[in-house]
Amino acid sequence: MAAASGAARVAVAVVAVLCALCVPGLVLVAVLVDLDTADRLASVAGAATGLVGLVLSVLALRRADPATVRAEGDGAISIGGNVTGSAIGRNSNVTGRAVAPAAGAAVVGPVVAEGSGAFAAGGDVTGSALGEGSQVDGR
Repeated sequence: MAAASGAARVAVAVVAVLCALCVPGLVLVAVLVDLDTADRLASVAGAATGLVGLVLSVLALRRADPATVRAEGDGAISIGGNVTGSAIGRNSNVTGRAVAPAAGAAVVGPVVAEGSGAFAAGGDVTGSALGEGSQVDGR
């Protein structure tokens, strides 16, 4: 998961301070004013907190991108799914029948390939010739 941005950190700090001030404030209202007023204020504060939590949860889920695929550098290859029967690299060769990937194989988190000649795959790699001069006979 990516680190929080500066604005997100400020927002979290502001919410934490407000929550920390809310409890003593409600106690003071209960002691100095009356219990019914403190009860009403606590109900409104709880409802507002629930709505803010719902909005933040929706925003966090919307921003989540577990299938991030990124390739950087010369010859870097990044694949976010299954690799079957592929010949990747100079003089690579795949012959015969392609082997089917395992059922239900999925990308687990981000897939990143950085640097010269790097390779990354987020799923199953079956029957593939990966790298310079590699061969696979899928008979």
